[in-house]
Amino acid sequence: MVQLSVRQKEELLRGVSTDTLERMVLQGESRAKVGGINRRLALLEGRQRKRRVLQMESRK
Repeated sequence: MVQLSVRQKEELLRGVSTDTLERMVLQGESRAKVGGINRRLALLEGRQRKRRVLQMESRK
């Protein structure tokens, strides 16, 4: 069972709908598919972190 934080769920709503994801998890969909979503999330978070750092730098 894949545990999703609330933040992950919110971010997933932009791409994959949460109910689709939960259905995949409940049906024990291949971990590769769920892993792919997690990888996409990680990329998303990395991009956001980068943007946040850049914004902080530009405020100085």
